[in-house]
Amino acid sequence: MQDAKDPAYGFYSAAGATRYAESQITEYVDGGWTLTGEDRYYKAETDPVGEGQKAKSVLVTFCEDQSRAYGKEVKTGKVHRTEESLASYQKFSLLMAPQQDSPVWRAQQITVEGKAAECRG
Repeated sequence: MQDAKDPAYGFYSAAGATRYAESQITEYVDGGWTLTGEDRYYKAETDPVGEGQKAKSVLVTFCEDQSRAYGKEVKTGKVHRTEESLASYQKFSLLMAPQQDSPVWRAQQITVEGKAAECRG
């Protein structure tokens, strides 16, 4: 069962990141879609945000290759295959911050760059 209000993603996200995750899930649920195939993530990098040891956040960037991930209709099971193209590649930037009195870091903000040429190849 798909649930746009599932608390799992909310545990690891806050603010704009939570809104982004909920909107993505809602779009799939309302459209009657799920994903199938292979969704690959790579080229992960981290950079502290702030001055020296006072940095309290980390920017995490990574690429996504969706060239072998396809939309699937939940009701019929029909898979909608697409050809690999520049649109198959995205670059994510997540601003991660620790939570007060907790070992858990949460995504505060997510930026997604579509058609990311630097992620292709």
